[in-house]
Amino acid sequence: MGLWNFITGQNASSAKVADGRLILSMPDAETPVIWVMELDDGASSVIRLENDKQGNNILKKYGGKGAAETVAVYRNRNKAESALAKISCALEKARNSRVHVGPNAQPVIIRPASLPARIFTAFLYLWFIVYLGSSLSGYLTAIEQSAGLIPQNTQAAATIGPVNETGVPQSADDFLKQAINPIPAE
Repeated sequence: MGLWNFITGQNASSAKVADGRLILSMPDAETPVIWVMELDDGASSVIRLENDKQGNNILKKYGGKGAAETVAVYRNRNKAESALAKISCALEKARNSRVHVGPNAQPVIIRPASLPARIFTAFLYLWFIVYLGSSLSGYLTAIEQSAGLIPQNTQAAATIGPVNETGVPQSADDFLKQAINPIPAE
């Protein structure tokens, strides 16, 4: 039975928030405990992990008035840290799932966007990425041309024909004449 509980996690601590209460189940504590705290009462509370003189790890709740309340005692620090992490996760889930209240104290219902709105949003993201990529490509080409890494008239040479030393496109006949009768260097 002990190995099965270890494998299934039935002896591990658990924490959840239900009906405005934090409910902790800690069967793996030194003295197994189920602990309940009203979230309204615990709004300004702190749950800390402390060590005592005997080497025990104690989860303590400090209320708004500073009164300490022992939640659970553990011998194993890893189990105590795991319990504290589960408490944190449960409170975080509860915070994210609370009903948002508008300025006139009416609940604000937050719904996900409709399918057409999500498709339109995806289209806008895609358009922006393509636009940004083409702009960046043109910008980088302009920088390379101004730095002299790419000749200015690369496209003209590809469409018109070979370019002479002055950078002016020339006809095929002029190019062949130059190849047959090269100009002597001075």
